[in-house]
Amino acid sequence: MTAAYTITPARYSKGNFIVQTHNEGPWKGRAERLIMDGLKCRYTGRERGFVASAAKVRKFEAAFAAGWDFDFMTRANGPVAA
Repeated sequence: MTAAYTITPARYSKGNFIVQTHNEGPWKGRAERLIMDGLKCRYTGRERGFVASAAKVRKFEAAFAAGWDFDFMTRANGPVAA
């Protein structure tokens, strides 16, 4: 199984990071929903990932490790319902 995302330093945005998500299929995965819709990071085609500050990367990693997801119905982040 491959990792759901990779984090690298941004080449064109000083002091920021690039979060690249890896999905299998045409739909957004949990990592992409969380970084894009939940934390409001913007996508850059030049680096093929989402630009995030160090603080947002820390929030993203902690939320993803805790099993959080973004809910489109309530427009809120929270743990995934079992």
